Amino acid sequence: MQSPNQNTKAGSFAMYKLPGSPTCHSIRTEPEELPDTAAMDGRDGFILAPFAESAATPILIFAGEEETFPPPTAGRQTRRPPDPGRTADAQARAAYGDAFRALHSMLERKELNKVVLARSRTMPQDLRAEAEEIFYSACRENENGYVAIAATPKNGIWLTITPELLTMRDGETMKTMALAGTMSPGECEKRGWSEKNKREQGVVSNYIMSTLAPLAKNIQTDGGLTLTTRGLAHLQTKFTFTPCDGIKTSDVVSALHPTPAVCGMPKDSALRAILTTERCRREYYSGYSGPIRANGDASLYVTLRCAKISEEGWTLYAGGGLMPESTEQDEWDETEAKMEAVKAIITQK
Repeated sequence: MQSPNQNTKAGSFAMYKLPGSPTCHSIRTEPEELPDTAAMDGRDGFILAPFAESAATPILIFAGEEETFPPPTAGRQTRRPPDPGRTADAQARAAYGDAFRALHSMLERKELNKVVLARSRTMPQDLRAEAEEIFYSACRENENGYVAIAATPKNGIWLTITPELLTMRDGETMKTMALAGTMSPGECEKRGWSEKNKREQGVVSNYIMSTLAPLAKNIQTDGGLTLTTRGLAHLQTKFTFTPCDGIKTSDVVSALHPTPAVCGMPKDSALRAILTTERCRREYYSGYSGPIRANGDASLYVTLRCAKISEEGWTLYAGGGLMPESTEQDEWDETEAKMEAVKAIITQK
């Protein structure tokens, strides 16, 4: 069945498409706020979780009747804004530089091994009425990717087109990935992966292995892979494992989130540094979302390649992993490239 057109200026809903699937899923209901990650166990629905839980940004579950339908092959004409070009806000650029230097000094003092610095950019157009068509466009252009949109009057409309799996569970088999390092596909093919990107990927992979050790058995890895998505290349390592007896899906989620790909290492120190230094409010950016089932099965993805649509406008988010050898301009350019990947779906040239 094809989803009927809805006015997304009101009401709540969640829609998603899993990688490689020709089917969209829709749940139209008011979400319930969950007190913690463990409260998702035994539930059916769609989860939207923030980077850092708070009263303003709780974990949400959309639990209700779920409809399935193919993404429309051709969308109606939408009022897409023109492409505003790249960022030219000197104040935002200066604020990013201040945050970069503060976090980079912690890396140089070896207080942190890695930390992720994020930024946001807001455009003034109200695109709430176009949100569903933007989702369908993203589905059509990302057949092999995870695409999701979740809307509430309180928290806005959140769109994600993400390459990063947080965790997947199918019976007694679970998966996750380490994703770190970003280059353009052309540069990657010409020059290969830089030592900075390789070291960043190694740090993240080792962290995930140590995190899984007390929770899992039969851990298998497939590393050194290049994942290319929407004009960006990433280094990835895949992990497949069996949870130990008594380990629930929520236990793995709690251990992994926030991952080093969106936070840093050591995790607690990096999280404190981000919350006190970063200039943008991440809210649901770099959290996670996806369907869960009462039997523990789940497909949860990190909320990257992200945009928030609200009455005030639409906001793009992007971040980059800082290492001691990172340079400010290179990291700024990486966030620009990541924002461009989402902006290309929302705007018209």
